[in-house]
Amino acid sequence: MNGFLKVMGAMESEFGCSGICEPNLFWYTRPLTNPAPTLRCLDNMTNIATNRFMIPGLCILVGGVWLMFLWIFQYCLWCKKEDED
Repeated sequence: MNGFLKVMGAMESEFGCSGICEPNLFWYTRPLTNPAPTLRCLDNMTNIATNRFMIPGLCILVGGVWLMFLWIFQYCLWCKKEDED
């Protein structure tokens, strides 16, 4: 629970949001006298993940296509060809 509160506290202070899918009725780490949150944190989390993992994701995609090409090429080498007279 302490880890969750640390994450939510960081998100509340950095992005001004509370709640993942829907805005919460109250803040986790801010005083209840503050106005209720209006933003959900899912949008900010998605933007961060998109920005940070775009290049590794593209590298994995290119590597997967390359490995598929190599597998097809080696499969063609394993196939027995009928001798033509």
